Amino acid sequence: MSKVTKRSARKHADRLFSELVRSLGYCERCGGTHYLQTAHIVSRKYGMTRTNFKNAFCICSRCHREFHDFPREFSHFITDSQLAPYYDEVLQLARSGGKMDWMMEVERLKQLKEFGWDLKELRDMQG
Repeated sequence: MSKVTKRSARKHADRLFSELVRSLGYCERCGGTHYLQTAHIVSRKYGMTRTNFKNAFCICSRCHREFHDFPREFSHFITDSQLAPYYDEVLQLARSGGKMDWMMEVERLKQLKEFGWDLKELRDMQG
């Protein structure tokens, strides 16, 4: 049996998180349903917000690419979307410098996936 490392647990959490976000089934920008991805408001490098549903949205690959190419459009999207109320909370959490227990996070995400919550419900319940 292989040893579970912080890195492998984080990778597993990323995969589960992305599956939950993409289960929304459509791009939150254009409404498209193909090539869905998970995008983050605040960078994934901050562990405390990496798997926070208030920090993520479902987006198609075309829109995701446009946001990387035109960051001001991304800013406008966040400001004008249902994600705007979460920005300050997510930013503060990212800046907190807290550490994530990735093994516990994997278990939390597994349980959420079992219940079949949708993304909007997951955002509402995220503390």
